[in-house]
Amino acid sequence: MKYHEEHRIKVIEEYKQAIEEMPSFVKRFFTFYEVTKNASANTIRAYYYDLEAFFYYLTQECPVINTYNDITLEFLDSLVMQDIQEYLSFLTHYEKNGKIYTNNEVGRARKLASLRSFYRYYHTVEKSIKNNPALAMPSPQQATKDVTALTQSEIKELLAEVYDKTGFSEHQKAYMTKTHYRDMALITLLLGTGIRVSECVGIDLDDVNYSELAISIHRKGNKDTTVYFGESVADALTDYVTLERKAKDIDEPALFISSRGTRITVRSVERIVKKFSEKAVKSKKISPHKLRSSFATLLYKENNSDLIQVKDALGHKGLSVVQRYVNNSEASKKQAGKTANKWL
Repeated sequence: MKYHEEHRIKVIEEYKQAIEEMPSFVKRFFTFYEVTKNASANTIRAYYYDLEAFFYYLTQECPVINTYNDITLEFLDSLVMQDIQEYLSFLTHYEKNGKIYTNNEVGRARKLASLRSFYRYYHTVEKSIKNNPALAMPSPQQATKDVTALTQSEIKELLAEVYDKTGFSEHQKAYMTKTHYRDMALITLLLGTGIRVSECVGIDLDDVNYSELAISIHRKGNKDTTVYFGESVADALTDYVTLERKAKDIDEPALFISSRGTRITVRSVERIVKKFSEKAVKSKKISPHKLRSSFATLLYKENNSDLIQVKDALGHKGLSVVQRYVNNSEASKKQAGKTANKWL
């Protein structure tokens, strides 16, 4: 069974067990999004966490609600926009089970979006409630932030640090030689393709086609697709697989493995990127997602501000106006891989 399928089943079991603690009618909402909308397991899990925050708020702030089971559709139908506004204010800073939770504008906007979907289902699909107070509530204004991305020179500095490890002690270097080629291939692949870290950890050995310079990946929305890469990525992957990965000789299909011989985790990739970027680019906080941003930013600049190619390479659905370019999407993605080779 493929990694993404195993992950999906694990997440589904996790949130279905958690949903049992919610009001019984909530199951219908999750079933609708899972079956009818074909939402991914991660999306459903995100809905659960967002709605659980709303239900917790109701138990803390509404005198007639003491437990989740006290929440009924009739009660939800009685809420007004002012109630939703107070909920968003509550999200800014609250305590639960001795732990402090905070939400900035982005977090509050996401939870409001989840609540809108929740209300929309019962209001529009089931027609079991008459009101949708979440829809009337405007989203929290989000400050425009500059995208954190690496320049071409910073990318070279980062790759040089991964290769030479000049910022680490001799003892650290000795330990890091065990995963030298893996770390080099991992970061080069992220920079050279712009794939998500979740997509990266799901890659198996047989997903890589070296003759076509292509990798089959599983993207958001349960979509399988192909991304293309340049010679620098190919060289890094070949070095890793032939000089380090095969030496493990273990029964594990994953391309990238941990020191224990198991599939590497998202958290481990985040730690690897952070470890090297803190030494190479001290002025910026770099994560795997920032490497994706760097790929997109440089690709946009290198290709005369071609948003279509960036959209194709990153696997985004937006820009419906580009439907006429569908037949060129594969060529667009292949060109992206070649272009990225310039800064690696």
